[in-house]
Amino acid sequence: MRRLTYIYAILFIMAIVFVVVNCTDEDLVKNGQENMEEFSIQEAKDYFQVQMAENLILSRSLSSEDNKTVSPGDFIPDWDIAVGASMNELASYSIPITPTCRFKAIYVDIYNGIPSVGKVNVYQKLVIVKDTKSKKLSQYILTLIPSKTHDSKYGKKICDNFVNCAGKGGFTGVAIYSSVYSQVTVRINIYKNGTKMKGVFLLDNSVKDISSEKNRTGSKSCFDGSYTKNEYGVNTWRGCRMGY
Repeated sequence: MRRLTYIYAILFIMAIVFVVVNCTDEDLVKNGQENMEEFSIQEAKDYFQVQMAENLILSRSLSSEDNKTVSPGDFIPDWDIAVGASMNELASYSIPITPTCRFKAIYVDIYNGIPSVGKVNVYQKLVIVKDTKSKKLSQYILTLIPSKTHDSKYGKKICDNFVNCAGKGGFTGVAIYSSVYSQVTVRINIYKNGTKMKGVFLLDNSVKDISSEKNRTGSKSCFDGSYTKNEYGVNTWRGCRMGY
């Protein structure tokens, strides 16, 4: 009798765990898409295609060998696995991409006065944002430069875990938002364990739509620098230094 009671107790606990897990998963999906009825994935896709047609020349220049920015070059968005989220009257889709170019960033660690040099992977995705109040749309390339420890621990999952207008997956490093076609740097944020520590917006109020905003005289893209391609076809970027 005691043995039978023990078995029933185990089955009861398993049933509770099953229900909780399934409810939790459903709630997470529901919360992540809470206000996305104001911004459909089709609307985001249509906007991207219009912008691509209007900026075809800029798109081609970023794919050329002479381009020295950290541009993914020609890329293919994976709309099927785009993640939608909303917050503070902003709705956003984070869209994985298949880029032409991939990069590694060089970092310098100093321990006991002795410097050591290493590389971390650079991750990029497309972000399309809609202001649900003004109905205006904009799009950016989100470039994630993780810390050495974060890159070693999470690798390719970093890009999936970092969701615009939602959780950042415990990200530690630098997040850079830039115009898709001109590569003008719009915003730089520094994160530690998923919490934004510092951030700066780099455009003045006169710029209303930076989707194809060109670099103006006197402005400097954070991506100014140089890169070299190694024997594996991976670009190594040497650009502005940002501590994190």
